Amino acid sequence: MATIDTQIDQGIATLIINQPQASNAMTPEMLDSLVEATQRCANDKSIRCVLVTGYGEKAFCAGGDISGVGSSDNTLGQDELVSMLEHWSQSVLLLHSMPKPTIAMLNGVAAGAGMGVALSCDLRLGCPNSSLVTAFAKLGMPGDFGGSYFLTQLLGPAKAREYYFLSERIDAEQALSLGLINRMYATQSLKAEANTLARQLAQAPMAMYKAMKANLNAALTHPPAEVIKQEAQAMIECALSEETRQATAEFFQK
Repeated sequence: MATIDTQIDQGIATLIINQPQASNAMTPEMLDSLVEATQRCANDKSIRCVLVTGYGEKAFCAGGDISGVGSSDNTLGQDELVSMLEHWSQSVLLLHSMPKPTIAMLNGVAAGAGMGVALSCDLRLGCPNSSLVTAFAKLGMPGDFGGSYFLTQLLGPAKAREYYFLSERIDAEQALSLGLINRMYATQSLKAEANTLARQLAQAPMAMYKAMKANLNAALTHPPAEVIKQEAQAMIECALSEETRQATAEFFQK
């Protein structure tokens, strides 16, 4: 059965997009489940890092399997459809903004909405099988799931327009050189390396990551003076916290 499998171990939540027979394309029910899963990850203080991946080695996620949304059989009105798509897109907003690290493990192609999910994460780990493609132009669609925002922020407006207009696949090596993939590993090592990195991130002070992500996200839209003010506030708050004091003491002991 197509689903979003959630596995939680030692503070790490692994969300697995599980529909391998359809290249892990997400049905409406799966999109609802992904929103629920990311909301839980954001709110559960015992979860310290989130890892998102697809089942198998063929695809991370081929996008949203919502072929019935625009069909003549659909009975929902335009406003209802817009509201539904905005609801599903909450998953990428949560992955981008939740106060803990998020990692996309690209075990295969990330296309369309799947690309949006991958780009919304803080880090992307890949292998030779990895690739990204906007895909929307081939369907006569403009795109969703934050892809327009994330790709523009990561690559700049010129390259984002190129990849949206032409819908050309970005292979693993190209994605690595562009910075869309942060680190690349052998296919057989990808899972182990991703879990190792997730454990490393999960051991660090959570207040630090909360402030760090807030600062970095503010830097996308706020003027320097506002970001510097926000940085100063967060630095002192973290410096005075018990978790940071302990981490600092451990660092100097080493």
